[in-house]
Amino acid sequence: MKKIIFIFCFIFLHFSGFCFANSCEKESLRNSQYLNSTKECINHVGKLTLTNVVVTNQLDVTGKLIAKNVVLNDVVATGKILFEKQSLIKGKIDLVGKLIANNSSFLKTLNIVSDHIELNAGTTTKDILIGKNARSKTKKQILYIDNSTVNGNIKFTSGIGEVVTRNGGSFTGNLTGGTVRK
Repeated sequence: MKKIIFIFCFIFLHFSGFCFANSCEKESLRNSQYLNSTKECINHVGKLTLTNVVVTNQLDVTGKLIAKNVVLNDVVATGKILFEKQSLIKGKIDLVGKLIANNSSFLKTLNIVSDHIELNAGTTTKDILIGKNARSKTKKQILYIDNSTVNGNIKFTSGIGEVVTRNGGSFTGNLTGGTVRK
């Protein structure tokens, strides 16, 4: 029952941006790039590259997201997600897909459904809630913490999680539903 509620809530959050965002930048089924700009919100389907961009409200992406040196508020994304070069995510973050974060900061709980998460090169985050991937064929969900810090708890709802710490990577809270490998 909890899984159904989690999935329903995620789908609602994902699509609610399409309903309320009249002033959003909207792109569909194409590759887009924004450079050196400020946007209120962006709804995008396809590959999106952001470089030196501020999004003051919500970023909603289905596809591939590459974000370099960005400041974002709320983020809802499905696909392959890359944050790097001092990216700052200040609001709520709900992701489905592979996440790689290099030298980035997440100021609120990171909610993600994924089998592969990498926090590298000085990335910091608060609590991480890793939901079960119902379509996954892998036996484990893996969170790599490489020279980065999770300032809070890590919870794998699947019960088959593994946290791999390298190069001084650490977390300060409790681990639920997984094991640690150094």
